[in-house]
Amino acid sequence: MSYCFISGANSNECLELPNPDHGFVRVSGYKPGDVARYKCRRKYYLTNEAQRECTMQGRWSGVPPLCVRLLIKDSELEANYHAILHRAI
Repeated sequence: MSYCFISGANSNECLELPNPDHGFVRVSGYKPGDVARYKCRRKYYLTNEAQRECTMQGRWSGVPPLCVRLLIKDSELEANYHAILHRAI
């Protein structure tokens, strides 16, 4: 879901983004070209792209990522989990 508002005839700005459960988002600003970067807490992994951009239409690109926890204890699988998850999506 994208969040946006238009504040005046010439000003398109993106709305503030909520933090994902078990993670956070840092935003450089809310004007077109500004970037939002997502990170997850330790032992949680992003399910989508870690970065979104505020577009000229006043919408954030892409979809909000989720932070999911790995429940498997195999250390090799854990090391490769991020790559495996992105191939499956």
